[in-house]
Amino acid sequence: MARAWKYILVTLWLYFFIFSCVYLFSRGFLLKRDVFTNRTQCLPWEDSGEDGTLHSGKPISSSNVKNGTVRKGGSLTENLSTCLPTRYKVVLIVVDALRYDFIQFNESLNDSDANAFQNKIPIIHETLLNQPWNSRMYKFVADPPTTTMQRLKGITTGSLPTFIDVGSNFATPEINEDNIIDQLVSRNLSVIFMGDDTWTGLYPKRFLREFPYPSFNVWDLDTVDNGIMHHLLPEVKKKDWKLLIGHFLGVDHCGHKYGPYHPEMTRKLKEVNTTIRQLLDVIDEDTVLLVIGDHGMTSTGDHGGDSMDEVMSALFVYSRSTLFPLDTLDKVVSVSQIDLVPTLSFILGVPIPFANLGNIIIETLPMTNNGNSDVDWKYALAALWSNALQVNNYLMYYSNESRQFSEEKLQIILKKFDTLSQQVDDVSNLEEFKMFHKQITEYFTLARNLCSEVWVQFDEVLMLSGLIFMFTFIFSSLFILEGAQIDKIEQFINSSYMFFGIVFGISLCASYGLKHFHFVSNLDVTYCFFICFLSLICILVINMKVSVSQVLAKLKAKDNSTLAARIIFLTSVAGFFSNSYVVEDSTILSFYLVSLSLICLYFSSNIKDLTKQRSDKNRLLYKGTPIKPRVILLTFLFGFMIRLSHYYWRCREEQKWCVNSEWLKFSASMLFSVHGLQFLYTLVYLALLVTVFRMWLRSSGNLVGFSFTVSIVRYVPTVIVICISAFWILQGLPKNTKYSLKPWQIQIWPSVIFFLMGISIFRLYINPLSVYMLPRTKVTMDGVYGQENIIPHLFNQLKESLDRRNREKAANSSKYFPVVYGLATVYSAAVIIFGLFILLFISLLLGDILAPSTAVMLTASILLLAVQAVYQHERIMMPSQLFNVPWSSILCWALLSSYFFYATGHQPTFSSIQWDAAFVGTGGQVGSHIVPAVFILMNTFASQFWFALILPLLIISPFTLVVMFPNFIKKDGLRGEMKRGELVLYEKESQFHHGVFILCSKYVLFHALRVVSCMAAAALHRRHLMVWKIFAPKFIFEGISLLITMLGVFLGYTLVLRVTKVLKVMMKKLE
Repeated sequence: MARAWKYILVTLWLYFFIFSCVYLFSRGFLLKRDVFTNRTQCLPWEDSGEDGTLHSGKPISSSNVKNGTVRKGGSLTENLSTCLPTRYKVVLIVVDALRYDFIQFNESLNDSDANAFQNKIPIIHETLLNQPWNSRMYKFVADPPTTTMQRLKGITTGSLPTFIDVGSNFATPEINEDNIIDQLVSRNLSVIFMGDDTWTGLYPKRFLREFPYPSFNVWDLDTVDNGIMHHLLPEVKKKDWKLLIGHFLGVDHCGHKYGPYHPEMTRKLKEVNTTIRQLLDVIDEDTVLLVIGDHGMTSTGDHGGDSMDEVMSALFVYSRSTLFPLDTLDKVVSVSQIDLVPTLSFILGVPIPFANLGNIIIETLPMTNNGNSDVDWKYALAALWSNALQVNNYLMYYSNESRQFSEEKLQIILKKFDTLSQQVDDVSNLEEFKMFHKQITEYFTLARNLCSEVWVQFDEVLMLSGLIFMFTFIFSSLFILEGAQIDKIEQFINSSYMFFGIVFGISLCASYGLKHFHFVSNLDVTYCFFICFLSLICILVINMKVSVSQVLAKLKAKDNSTLAARIIFLTSVAGFFSNSYVVEDSTILSFYLVSLSLICLYFSSNIKDLTKQRSDKNRLLYKGTPIKPRVILLTFLFGFMIRLSHYYWRCREEQKWCVNSEWLKFSASMLFSVHGLQFLYTLVYLALLVTVFRMWLRSSGNLVGFSFTVSIVRYVPTVIVICISAFWILQGLPKNTKYSLKPWQIQIWPSVIFFLMGISIFRLYINPLSVYMLPRTKVTMDGVYGQENIIPHLFNQLKESLDRRNREKAANSSKYFPVVYGLATVYSAAVIIFGLFILLFISLLLGDILAPSTAVMLTASILLLAVQAVYQHERIMMPSQLFNVPWSSILCWALLSSYFFYATGHQPTFSSIQWDAAFVGTGGQVGSHIVPAVFILMNTFASQFWFALILPLLIISPFTLVVMFPNFIKKDGLRGEMKRGELVLYEKESQFHHGVFILCSKYVLFHALRVVSCMAAAALHRRHLMVWKIFAPKFIFEGISLLITMLGVFLGYTLVLRVTKVLKVMMKKLE
């Protein structure tokens, strides 16, 4: 037999190959735009060599607008624009998640009819009415993804985000491309910051004074906002700054915690109203106030996607100086967020950042020369043309460096720019300026659209490589697993270290060699490519030794249930090419699971017909039986559990028919509202969970004795449930009561849970056996096997487990043998105990509202294990056949893991991610974002990890069922050998380990096929209207799900190997 570490090596290689394929495809599909470190430079107006000035009294002409803005000569990147003079400072107030309708005033509503977020910021409405020449309000449209960090990049650099940038929202890498903050600092103009500490991660050591506050704790509505208010007004009154930034988080956190319809939202918006009113009173003539939202929020308070509520934020501008008149240009209702960057640049008198694609919002510029309209439109003309030159410079440079732009479309834009450059000389009055403004706005729109198209350009070579490698590898691996003999597979496993050493060594050398000689630029992509290529050659070589006819014979459906399972399997992976299928994936998976269980139940009645073809001797031993009523009951209970789980579905935006259940609309903090009954249900469930697990382990003999492992299993889960209950109770206290507690008094409970879980899991992995050996006593075979329903773990004899060949001799003798409790369920007990701890951890992260969904998940998995165990026993002729789990069982288990992703309140959309999980036990106060990210992943992909971890039970459960419920199995020919339960697995170690390896490999390959289907669908529909809304998120979620599944399968597989190793040591000691 191959040693255990060689199985582990092959498993790791399988996982690394799959990861490399997904990585190759991702690098081709989820491209980031090229980022350049170029900096826009400019000359001060007085140094530009012109004979006209603005504020000093020298007139500005249309000709010097064109000629004075760009220095003649030099390359495009060397051209220096002229910084128009300005005396203004800016106070920039960012109200996170300030949706447009939060500041829009509806005069027809009275206070009793208004929602919690309506008409709560009346100061803006009052200012617009009383000072229309000094104030402006716009819809401020964000570019998805609507996550805070990506929005901050947009409003400081003027560049468009790419889809993959959403993944970096957990970290805040420093921004190195040109931005308005660096432009100010490079000119010795000071910036003051206070609020969301994301800014200090993006722009470290840039601020003259900074007052950052942790931003990740969405349960805290007031700390950040109160800190800003403590410093804001004193800092505004100082004179040593050019830009002051205050980033409020209370509205966003209130949305995450309560949603926009909660009374707390009223309180936070009224605080914003008070802040704006105070600022309007203290700012001077030379200060411009801008109040913006970085994004909006959905009706549930979430954001991250591209729905109208998420992208529609607000912009309010105020200056004591008169702003550019609204009647001069066509009325503008909405502007893009990146338009803020060039607008700020001209108000502050600094160059527009190099990669900016926004255009100046002319109506927000303060007027000059005491409102002289002739000078003002010329000043606006200078601003617009400088903006156009900056965009043109960027397009030309990007085109020369990346060669990504369509030549045809680029020429259209360049022709448009040339036309504008000729027209700018001829602008001589306000009417001509209006026409020019309209045309130059069209130019900006064309430039932005061109870049948007380019930044979703795909690397077809990498995408195709990832698809071909993974598709070929999966089917080659399945070919081997289905067709190769056990000895052939073990032969490959025994020599695997040589194969892998050669593959990884050649890949490493080839990658570094190509990188050294500058044949490739991306070392990671090259290395993954060589790993996939060489590994695939090895797989294909192995396939040459596999008999094709043997594989085809195995693949031929022997019964209708197998055929039905294959049809469901093919349709489940092919459906990802339809956007409607992806949207309704939860409903379809529910239908597949119920259908597959009923199909297997129906066709199992025909098993007795298959026995007619067997020999007479076998027919006497394995007589077919009709379907048992208990099996029918279990099957229908399984279907009922699937239907019951619909209660925990969370609706997608596209599912217009779907309505969330009432309790899912409230958070855990609603403990003392009318939904306190839900909390009581959750506590009862957790108590029952631990109680039922303890009863099972006690009945199987795995809670006998006082060893450290048994003591952990006996007491620690109960302590964890108490800590979870205490944490939820404190977290759900009314606000006034909760604020009287110190934060550590709440967060200490999950910390205790994590400590106990860590210690317990570590100890259980070191010694996973929960068995107890009595002192030597006299036991006879008749006293053991003569009983019909004896707990099997009291009759195992040392002689029976050490030497099967001497069993009959030992049966006729009367010797003293030790009695070992729990030996007949030694494998299942270890897996169940680990599964219990993970289930408690998942329940903690899901919160008291969604935690009961794990009860449905657990019950459904137990029912499926029972049904498939009975089904297995009805099909076999000898126990060794139980080591080959049928595809129908693997398919049903895999579909169940995917289905409960939805049935635990998740959807493959970024706005549905349950961010609250990141703050359990941390309160947002962590040194890095690794721990919160792990918590969110475990919350989101809880079902995939849990089902993967307990996957070995598909092989173990038929043996467990015989010893725990012998009346379920009445095949007398198997009773003698099967009554030893899971000890058979230890005695047949080689077959058992091989069977678990094959099971784990098939399970991972099934999930890999789902990812391949998502990859192919995303590649095929890369120009589809819904690619970034449906297909790309589905691919990302399925890809991460596959990684989580591989981790869970690996841990479950190594746990089984660990049990065997420790059990072998114990047996040797007893020998």
